[in-house]
Amino acid sequence: MSELEASLPTSPGWAEHRRVSEREASRIAWIVVGLICLLRGIAAFTLPLTGDEAYYWEWSRRPAFGYVDHPPMVAWTIAAFSWLGHSPGFVRLGFVLCGIVASLALAACTFEVARDRTVVRGIVRDA
Repeated sequence: MSELEASLPTSPGWAEHRRVSEREASRIAWIVVGLICLLRGIAAFTLPLTGDEAYYWEWSRRPAFGYVDHPPMVAWTIAAFSWLGHSPGFVRLGFVLCGIVASLALAACTFEVARDRTVVRGIVRDA
């Protein structure tokens, strides 16, 4: 048993202590996820389009089932939000939303895995 593993609380009152620290960790993680999503949104609406993004935006004006060098989902994602306008932020909005969904899913999976104490012990043991 490693030193770190031995330091994990095992007393009957450990569950109460764990709830408090889990709540704090959860709050900090959600704040970080929120800040990252906010920064992505700010960058999406303030930076100009790059050459590739303009190329994909051009595709979105004529949706198809495939393009010469890429599958169609990029163009379809841009086209889904084109009714909002043609500013760089609206061209990127679908991808910002995809990033938010991916961040939330990753955070939820992390918390689900971290709740299982045996997984935490395994991570500590293997570290």
